[in-house]
Amino acid sequence: MDYNAGLYARLFIKTAVLCLIVLALFPFAGNCFKDPLTKEERQWLDAHSGKIKMYNAPDYPPVQFADQDGTSLGISVDFYRLIEKKLGFRFKELSPQNWQAGIQKLYNREIDITCQIMKHPSNKDFLIFSDVYMKIPSVIVAGSQTPGNLKLNDLKGKNIAVVENSYIHEYLKENYKDLNLLLKKDTVSCLYETSSKNSDAAVLSISAVSYLVEKEKIANLKIAGKAGFEYEICFGIRNDWPILQNIMNKGINLVSAGEKHNIFQKWLGKNSIYFYNDPFFWMLLSGTLFIVLCIFGAAIIWNYKLKKLIKEKNYSLKKQESHLKTVIRTIPDLIWLKDVNGFFINCNHMFELFYDVKESELKGKTDFDFIDRTQAEKFVAADRFVIENMETITFEEEVIYPVDGHKELLETIKTPLIDDKGNLVGVLGVGRNITLRKKMEQEFDKKTKELESILSNIQGVTFRCKMDNNWSMIYMSSYAKKLTGYPASDFINNCKRTYGSIIYHEDRKLVSDAVHCAVKKKEPWDMEYRIVNKDNNILWVHEKGSAVFDDNGNIDFLDGIIININDRKIFERHLIQSQKIEAIGALSGGIAHDFNNILTGIIGFAELLREDLNRLDLDNKIKNRVDAILKGGFRASELVSQILNFSRSEADKPVPVKMSILVKEVARLIEPVIPSNIRIEKNISSDSYVYGEPAKIHQILMNLCTNALYSMNENGGILSLGLINSQIDSPRYFAEEKILSGDFICISVKDSGCGMAEDVKKKIMTPFYTTKPKGIGTGMGLWVVEGIVKNMGGFIEVESEPGKGSEFRIYLPVFKKESEPVLKYA
Repeated sequence: MDYNAGLYARLFIKTAVLCLIVLALFPFAGNCFKDPLTKEERQWLDAHSGKIKMYNAPDYPPVQFADQDGTSLGISVDFYRLIEKKLGFRFKELSPQNWQAGIQKLYNREIDITCQIMKHPSNKDFLIFSDVYMKIPSVIVAGSQTPGNLKLNDLKGKNIAVVENSYIHEYLKENYKDLNLLLKKDTVSCLYETSSKNSDAAVLSISAVSYLVEKEKIANLKIAGKAGFEYEICFGIRNDWPILQNIMNKGINLVSAGEKHNIFQKWLGKNSIYFYNDPFFWMLLSGTLFIVLCIFGAAIIWNYKLKKLIKEKNYSLKKQESHLKTVIRTIPDLIWLKDVNGFFINCNHMFELFYDVKESELKGKTDFDFIDRTQAEKFVAADRFVIENMETITFEEEVIYPVDGHKELLETIKTPLIDDKGNLVGVLGVGRNITLRKKMEQEFDKKTKELESILSNIQGVTFRCKMDNNWSMIYMSSYAKKLTGYPASDFINNCKRTYGSIIYHEDRKLVSDAVHCAVKKKEPWDMEYRIVNKDNNILWVHEKGSAVFDDNGNIDFLDGIIININDRKIFERHLIQSQKIEAIGALSGGIAHDFNNILTGIIGFAELLREDLNRLDLDNKIKNRVDAILKGGFRASELVSQILNFSRSEADKPVPVKMSILVKEVARLIEPVIPSNIRIEKNISSDSYVYGEPAKIHQILMNLCTNALYSMNENGGILSLGLINSQIDSPRYFAEEKILSGDFICISVKDSGCGMAEDVKKKIMTPFYTTKPKGIGTGMGLWVVEGIVKNMGGFIEVESEPGKGSEFRIYLPVFKKESEPVLKYA
């Protein structure tokens, strides 16, 4: 066959020089030999001799193959057996059925070493590699009439036979996309395709071509050029035995160049396709030495530059290809590719593991060949949708695990795959096992709901926020709606409003200073401040919280709870007000005592003066004036007595109280202080008694009268005080409690003031509720009245309309002297 003359000459000269060197050194080799292994390596090798499992591939002649008896033969076999001899140990030889099975056993560490493998990213996660001990170039094989010195670029648009999924196949597919590749199962098929002219050429390893051309007696072929790809053969060793890697490297260095030559000569030396059987080569050798040397020199320079350029290019492409294959192979998701007819083209390692099928077995098959028909029909329907609509779909599907039949949940993405010419190649699928993720999500949702349920029952807002100017909320419990009037979602990530925006403007600096001070000291904070709710009401809240720090001491977020203390604050104000009233009562009591002492003197001297006047025969006008002084003194004494009764802080003991006297006293007490545009009317027609504390009954009347006078303050009117007996024939309900029937006395306080709307009337007995301006009413009066009436076994009725005044009717059970008072609540 024709071949590059410069290459032949270079190989010839290199071989001759190498032989001379070997022959020159051979006599001294025996004298210079010593054990190249360290003591540790020798001990290890002796302990593992006969136990190191060597993988012999059965179908890669002449590098490695098995004869009819199953005996391993080939260049690699001779090579490692020579190393065995030189280092004094033996391998345990194993021959799996095929290459994929051998790789799987290497991966599972059922095999320890293989003698023929290239360094490839797909193997680096479980293998380490020895030094390269053999390089086999790839060549272009064509018909014997084809011109010599072909390049791959000369074959654009031609049919090129190549072994499917071989390293040469990957090389051509990546670097020469304009070639029409005819994929064949082995080298012999490629040679016969080229010999029968079904393909224009074949790209194969030179060792396989040289061996098989002679073995198969194929005579009409020749090596027409170099392909630019080179097999670099080394030993692949399990990655947890680096000591064996060192041993094999030392064994490789012990094999001399002459011994390598003899091995290659044994398997390749008789091949008719080699250069020394090519007439053209001998014609070139018979030429003049000058022409040969010129061609040799030019070829060396040209080949050097070309080899360097190709090497750099190949290295870059191999690196990219290696990275891509490694990524696809090691991705923990299932990846597969089908053609437009639903036949599998390829898949990744995870797909193989999931469906327990090899990629080589999967090619050319459909879903129906290895999974349940019902499930396969669903897969095919999804593929058809992608092809017909040319769009990507994502969905979740439950699949049956082929190994043991259990179910798994996959998140599947299917997308149409388009080539660079815009043609539909097939459907690319990616499946991610989300069974565990779904279980975790369900468990997380369950825990979240449990936590949310717990937090929602806390009478306060639990929160987590950022340490920024707006206190941006990361989490806020649902109680936020009840406290602020806004849903918690409004505050999360400042969706609609910031929490800082609802803090009362006068308190914002106080809150900021308190939090920053606590964070700086790495202490919790505890503070009270005001917020403005959705109804624009100002509420007092109590906040407790602390900062959460990361491992570096930086603030991750702030956690805390906010509690509504508005009622407590109002109660505190009312308590202070009550204390003031109590102090005023004590003061008025003191004044009344002093005033009573003065009145005692005035009344005493007036009575003495009257006695003196009676003994004298004086004008009745003077006597009448003295009587007026006594009358005024007695009236003032009665008022002082009422003030003293009102100011007493200790509780009276319940006694029978004649209500007509008490109502008249209250009328006399308030008459001097009412405005001139208000008139008092009294309608007292009962002399009945009630059983209770006079001071508390007095408090009821004063409270109701005060409210009535306030309602008529602007326009004036009539204040009517009534007292009548009332018979209750049937049981009634007051504050959801049953009141027995019987004799009651009804005290009515009626005014002609502004009246009340129905919604206001429903809330007047609520503590702290008031319609009066701030500083005038406490909102506690009617609540206290209700409590006193209830404790006395009575009840209250209220009638009122806006603009028509109000009437309060107090029903108290009548006290009967012949029996003790009975409990009126059932």
